[in-house]
Amino acid sequence: MRTRDARVFIPRIQFTEQPVDTTVCPGDTIILNARAASSGGDVGVAYKWRTANGTVLNDGGRFSGTSSPTLRIAKATSADAQEYICVVTGFPSNDNRFSRNVLVNVRPAPSILRQPTAPNGKDSDVLCQGTFFQFSVAASGSASLRYQWLRDGSPIALATANTYATSKPGTYAVRVVGECGQTTTSQTVTITNAQKPLFTLQPVPSLRVKEGDPIVLRVNASGTPTLTYQWARDGKDIKGATLPTLTIPASALTDNGKYVCVVKNDCGLDVSYVSDVSVYKNEPVSVDENDATPIVSMIHPNPASSDVRVAFGSDVRVTAIEIFDAAGAQVAVYAFDGAPRASAHVDIATLANGVYSVKVISGSKHTAHRLVIAR
Repeated sequence: MRTRDARVFIPRIQFTEQPVDTTVCPGDTIILNARAASSGGDVGVAYKWRTANGTVLNDGGRFSGTSSPTLRIAKATSADAQEYICVVTGFPSNDNRFSRNVLVNVRPAPSILRQPTAPNGKDSDVLCQGTFFQFSVAASGSASLRYQWLRDGSPIALATANTYATSKPGTYAVRVVGECGQTTTSQTVTITNAQKPLFTLQPVPSLRVKEGDPIVLRVNASGTPTLTYQWARDGKDIKGATLPTLTIPASALTDNGKYVCVVKNDCGLDVSYVSDVSVYKNEPVSVDENDATPIVSMIHPNPASSDVRVAFGSDVRVTAIEIFDAAGAQVAVYAFDGAPRASAHVDIATLANGVYSVKVISGSKHTAHRLVIAR
């Protein structure tokens, strides 16, 4: 007796499309595709998406297509950055096949690892005017980050590296932009300028006092505190003379000399003009000594570069013209025959750029004027 022939069906499921790794920006829609075909008796297949750690996904909220070949996850967040699997089940065999693990990357927003700081390591500093300083920042988040430095809230032209150097004061920060346009801004750093000293009131160019009378010389200076003053006579510091006003209560003949004041702070110093102090003996004052008419009426040109013309108010018997630098040192002497003259030419070609005091001597009289040499 012959039995009937029988067919044996072996279910077989094959993936025709495997899901591929993908990278998206935050807020994008993640789309994963997987397709399979059945044979060997199965008439169809069913799909189900899940995470690689076993969490089964269901439609709702941001998820759709969890039971279809195409999975969609809307408004991607960093929590969606993981591996996913598509499980395909044959029908009616209920045979399961698993797709490859597919990795989803969600690009993170930039994160600042090292904040910019002032040169002192803090978020603010006071630097001398003109001092260069550099900021730097370290950030993570994506392969290619973009930087934009800001001063007082406004973008700085061409300042698009992770470092920035300048000498300008202000409040600085850096904006870091990721591949997806996410932005992170650093902490602010404030740089304030300290000003070096500058004399705003100079001592009188010359002072003639009677022996025993007081000598009073005054200066004033601007600049960032703390300012310190030091008076000197003939290039030597005067002990205890550390105020803007120098007072010698009772002058002596030994107080004759050229006086200057130096003012300092942490950013530098400034030297005053020279004050030529002459102390004469306590005896009747001649007409010349009380004559308030200055000998020199004009130095031209001033500033000068090669030579100057010293013009007098009237014919004056000039015996010498002396020039002193800012420290009170004599740098040039020009002798004359004492004949009456209305002007004199002085060659200054050998003198360096700077501020000088020009002393004109006529007998027992003298006067001093400031001269600036600039080339």
